[in-house]
Amino acid sequence: MLTINLEWDSNAVAAPQSFRNAIQTAAEIVEAAIYDPITVNIGVGYGEFDDGGSQYTPLTSGYSLGGTGSAPVVQLSYPALLAALEANETTATDAEALNSLPDATSLSGQSTFYISSALAKALGALPADDPSIDGYIGFPTSFSGNGLIAAGIVEILHAMGLLTSDGGVLSLFQYTSPGVHFVSTGATSTTPAYFSVDGGNTNLANYDVGFDDTLFSDLASDPLSIPNTGATTLTPLDLTEISAIGFDDTSTPILPTLSITPTTTSANVPASVVVQDLFVAENVAVPVLPLIKSVSVPLGDSISYYGFLDQGGGNGYFEFNGEIEPDNQWVYVLDTQLGLVRYVSGSSVGSEPLDVIAFDMTADTFSSTSQLIADTAANVATGAPGNITAPYAVALPASATYTASAAN
Repeated sequence: MLTINLEWDSNAVAAPQSFRNAIQTAAEIVEAAIYDPITVNIGVGYGEFDDGGSQYTPLTSGYSLGGTGSAPVVQLSYPALLAALEANETTATDAEALNSLPDATSLSGQSTFYISSALAKALGALPADDPSIDGYIGFPTSFSGNGLIAAGIVEILHAMGLLTSDGGVLSLFQYTSPGVHFVSTGATSTTPAYFSVDGGNTNLANYDVGFDDTLFSDLASDPLSIPNTGATTLTPLDLTEISAIGFDDTSTPILPTLSITPTTTSANVPASVVVQDLFVAENVAVPVLPLIKSVSVPLGDSISYYGFLDQGGGNGYFEFNGEIEPDNQWVYVLDTQLGLVRYVSGSSVGSEPLDVIAFDMTADTFSSTSQLIADTAANVATGAPGNITAPYAVALPASATYTASAAN
């Protein structure tokens, strides 16, 4: 089951006990709805929203705030996000919602999406008990009673990733008409949109226009609706939405196993990736995992995702889960998805540079870019020195004897 750890700032500590009781009640309502075996850490403000960074906002009346704030988020290419959600689906509705999404390299022009660290934990990209702050919430001093509890539910879910702006995962299920997705660029959109899990054919509920397009409009008994009526029970509609974006609301899932276990270094040494060059025959698909020789990370930090870039110059390409990825566009994937990434060599002799990076979620920074050369030869098995029995080899020096595993 989900555990929410509320971390009160100094204003929240000094607030009336009734404030902390209400937010704790909201957290318990969300905990009871989500079965993912993860711990989510949320900073709480009273009379202000303080994300520990640049987004300090006094809250005097009228509205509360919640989101990832200065906490790191995970970038994912659209195909990788789709695959991560498909691997996590637990209900027929989840399957319907995801099957309605197009198999492509982008959605309505958006090629990169962002997920919260809380959702990254649920998808297995981060340790389930990572102690870093996952998001922040803040409330005006005028909120009280059930209205405060309802606002607490909303903002906790915002901090956990119920977001749309600039590629938030909720935008996958927002439509303006059948088959036409709405990808928001801000929380005050004036474009009418609705929630659907069948490609936009069925409007399950309208989203708010003008204030917060993550919330439904005018549902009197729903805490995830505008205006706030003091409703404190998550509805079946709410649970469908929460499940669609990647959290489990029916049973406790088994989290996936990481593909790479980084070696640890001292705290002042940044994360790094060591790669090795590729020698490959024409038209051969090569898994990327053998190209990554090692990954290191400062003690206590976690790598959440990797990026791959084909700079072009040859006619090879990366593919993710069978989907061809364009040159000169980063492909971002979770560690648990590295087995779905392959480099496919060109149909003629040539070479091209490939870049690899890793994202240190704890430090909120990328490693330096590591580059390897993919060298396509007419016949690697007979054209290169040594005992090569497969259509590709990695880091083969001129005098080496090397036996590689065949690509599938």
